[in-house]
Amino acid sequence: MAIDRNKLMAEAEKLVRQGKVDKAMRLFEQLLEDSPRDMNLKNRVGDILIQAGSQNEAIKTWSEVS
Repeated sequence: MAIDRNKLMAEAEKLVRQGKVDKAMRLFEQLLEDSPRDMNLKNRVGDILIQAGSQNEAIKTWSEVS
């Protein structure tokens, strides 16, 4: 079953704005599973990981972008 990428992205961004980073990351993981080569999405996930205090995970994610 195909996922509604726009709906998931909007919900994930809403959760980030609300400070619910853990829940948002679960949605971002679904998006990445659906489209693992989406470099813009990986970059955004890295940004959110930094906000959440997970520097090592952010660096790992960003290294996949380059």
